[in-house]
Amino acid sequence: MFTLTDMREVIERFWDKVGGEGPNNCWEWNGARSKNGYGRFWINGAGVHYAHRISYIMCSGPIPDGGLVLHRCDNPPCVNPEHLYLGNHSENALDVGKHKRESLLVLLTTTNLRR
Repeated sequence: MFTLTDMREVIERFWDKVGGEGPNNCWEWNGARSKNGYGRFWINGAGVHYAHRISYIMCSGPIPDGGLVLHRCDNPPCVNPEHLYLGNHSENALDVGKHKRESLLVLLTTTNLRR
């Protein structure tokens, strides 16, 4: 069981690993990251968790069973709670597809400009 002191230490340790300021900017996770760039945060007794999910829980409340925390900014290391929202697997798939299409369009446009 966590004590209030334990929780304060976890919260302080979490925010010590975050860079960035301002509500509109991405707050980048400066700690460990997954191979896909998502922040990873260790909580003693609770294991390793995605940093953006911990940020969401601390700032917005619990994540329902089966719920996902999605990024408005499409920046995996971002933990700014203003950039995070709850979604499901279908919404995540649509969001990933949308961002991939946008990335492909930028790549094609950039390639054409170089010619």
